[in-house]
Amino acid sequence: MSYKAFLKVLLVACIAFFITACSDKDAEDVGEKVDEMVSDVNDSAEEAGDAIDEMMSDAEDVAGDIGDEVDDMMSDASDAMEDAGDEMEDMVDDAGNAMEDACEEAKKKLGAEDDDC
Repeated sequence: MSYKAFLKVLLVACIAFFITACSDKDAEDVGEKVDEMVSDVNDSAEEAGDAIDEMMSDAEDVAGDIGDEVDDMMSDASDAMEDAGDEMEDMVDDAGNAMEDACEEAKKKLGAEDDDC
């Protein structure tokens, strides 16, 4: 039982005691009403606890979804960087091949015996 709920029960019990002491009503009726009030307070506290548990569960679900989205974004970024690296390798290879072809062509035009570069 929470501190706030305990204070409510204590307050109700004190009020019931004073009513019983100052009243002509039967103490048993007052006791039943106090028991009913205590039960109502406990039910309210339990409902509040259930609502808090549900909110926490929802928050955990949202946090999990956000984590999954971040993981997906990181994976996509990693894939994009890998693709860019592959494209750069291809460009370097193409540039090297073009330089080799230009060198061999120049050697042919100059009449070199060995036209390999």
